[in-house]
Amino acid sequence: MSHAVSVAASIVDLKVSIQESDTIHPSSSNKTDQKSMFLSHLDQSDDLNLQTLHFFTSNPDFSPESVVERLRGAVRESLDPFFFVAGRKKRNADSHKLVIDCSDSVGVGFVVAKSECTLEEIGDLAYPHPAFEQLVSLDLKRGDDKLLLNFQVTIFKCGGFSMGITNDHITFDGVSFKIYLHSLAAFAANRPMIITPYTDRHLLAAQSPSSPHIAFQQSKLPRSLLNPLDVSEQSHPLIVSVFKLDASDIAKLKRKAVKSDDQPDENTKGDASKHMISGFNVTAALIWKNRVSTICYAVDVRSRLQPRLPESYIGNAVVLAYATPSTYTELKSCSFRKVVEMVAEGAMEITHDSVRCVLDGMDPRDNEEYFYGECLVSSWCKLGIERVEYPWGKPKYYCPVVYRKKNSVVMFPSMQNEDGSLSNNGTGINVLVTHSSSEEMNIFERHFSELLEE
Repeated sequence: MSHAVSVAASIVDLKVSIQESDTIHPSSSNKTDQKSMFLSHLDQSDDLNLQTLHFFTSNPDFSPESVVERLRGAVRESLDPFFFVAGRKKRNADSHKLVIDCSDSVGVGFVVAKSECTLEEIGDLAYPHPAFEQLVSLDLKRGDDKLLLNFQVTIFKCGGFSMGITNDHITFDGVSFKIYLHSLAAFAANRPMIITPYTDRHLLAAQSPSSPHIAFQQSKLPRSLLNPLDVSEQSHPLIVSVFKLDASDIAKLKRKAVKSDDQPDENTKGDASKHMISGFNVTAALIWKNRVSTICYAVDVRSRLQPRLPESYIGNAVVLAYATPSTYTELKSCSFRKVVEMVAEGAMEITHDSVRCVLDGMDPRDNEEYFYGECLVSSWCKLGIERVEYPWGKPKYYCPVVYRKKNSVVMFPSMQNEDGSLSNNGTGINVLVTHSSSEEMNIFERHFSELLEE
């Protein structure tokens, strides 16, 4: 059964002290001859960092010190196939578009820290505590340049440790970040990479406009898409809760969508309609019912382009889908099934032609801003990052550090059972929700529970 975990008002000090701060550069044999790396229209995010935490319990076969050295070596080895992460971001003098300068390495940050706490003292690792910021390095400057990738290994008193990673969004999307982590794990185990990364982003370069783009340009867009969505970092604390949905909750929501009195639309009958009733769609529908707005969410386009992108493509290959109700009354009064279908229809509109329109810079929603709408729903559930096998084991828990992002909802996989043991089925979903006031959060939590129990 679902329950909410809220952030405490007081900030707990994890008593973290920095032991070492280094910059890892490519070895002379790994230096690239490439001067500049092209970035597609989907990579053009000027100031968007992603921070993730990966917690590991102690392993008697791998002391924390040996893990640090293995990881340090793995990061250095990764700078051969993933050469661009050691570069610097700059704007092309002619096009004014962002590129990665690979001609002179800025390097990758590598910080080693210690905490006087144990993992047990932290408690529920799904708890989005502000103190988790102590586990990711926030000093990303090296001279006049900003690091594109930074690691912080924090060793806890119990022998467990965390790996905090901060990366500029131009380096990876979720799928390519997983590929990088698999490669890092392989290097740490002295094994060859499972997947050879495809790093030429010219596959998503702009092309000449073609007739299908015209229809996309002339399509009617919701008024709310005229306003950019603010998902900036907030200087003041936000009210944050994590709503935990276990496998039975997800199954219940799916049954609720199937048993709806509404008949599926002509375009979504049969197997296509059943396909819409996914874990993401029913959870997003539950959130949307509580947060009437235009929601947007990322859709991986690797399989939607013609020809398909290589599965090993490294870079940003996601575009935003939108779900918008005609009226406030429609969303509140229609059946749960209909809301699920409206969420799914946003992704169905992401086709080869619409993606090419975005890549060519012709999307009428594109106005030098990245997000539009009122709420960004981001799902990390299907990436499989929590299943990456390092020599010292899989993460006990993995989560984003996003508690200061306003107007955003993040879904990430539940990796623990109610008793704290590790989950093997991976079917639970944790939903991180932010609000500006406790009153707003209380209303959301009450409606969320009521809808789930209906």
